[in-house]
Amino acid sequence: MKLKFDHTHYVPVLRWKRAERDALVRLTSDVRRRITPLLELVLTKSNSPSKIADSVRKSWWGPSPFFLDDLNWPEAETGRITASMADAMRLEGLLAIPVTGLDRSRRHQLAVAKIAAKDLRGACLRICPSDLQSLSLGKNLDALLRLLVLAPEQVDLVADYQIVSEFNMPFTKLCDRVPYLNRWRTFTVIGGAFSENLVKYDKNGEYKRPREDW
Repeated sequence: MKLKFDHTHYVPVLRWKRAERDALVRLTSDVRRRITPLLELVLTKSNSPSKIADSVRKSWWGPSPFFLDDLNWPEAETGRITASMADAMRLEGLLAIPVTGLDRSRRHQLAVAKIAAKDLRGACLRICPSDLQSLSLGKNLDALLRLLVLAPEQVDLVADYQIVSEFNMPFTKLCDRVPYLNRWRTFTVIGGAFSENLVKYDKNGEYKRPREDW
């Protein structure tokens, strides 16, 4: 699958909730061509893979590629929900690309490998700050690529800074630390500045927060 984009492309990370679904539906065709969303599955009242796939089809029509991450799903480590979601997305004609990470379970990794082998769309590898700081980053990436039976050219690498602050690794250092920098199918850096929770803010009040990510 030729999913290649440059620095003008946007990868929004969206928890799969109603507001996010409504936002995708309202995008113009021109904007849709310029983004590839990373959808994070969350537990709701309708958790069946078929219902989730149906909601994705209604919100992200095209079909256009998107990254699908089940890291917040309680049973994700078993790999079963990963496989079930892929089957449901496939039945809806959706171009889902499974997301994994260096810290995911072996069963999850094997499920992603099977999906990649069947769909021929590769996989998305999401690495976090602790991965980037590890002295064995290159070794760990090589081991995962072997397990997935994928080359860097078949993988979308996402460096997730999580909460962006002045303490994050500079972009130039990040590029120095990432192996195969010019070989990944795509290379994306993501992060945000939203609070972990809103407990310190009064309901319906207005507040200002620094936008370190901006």
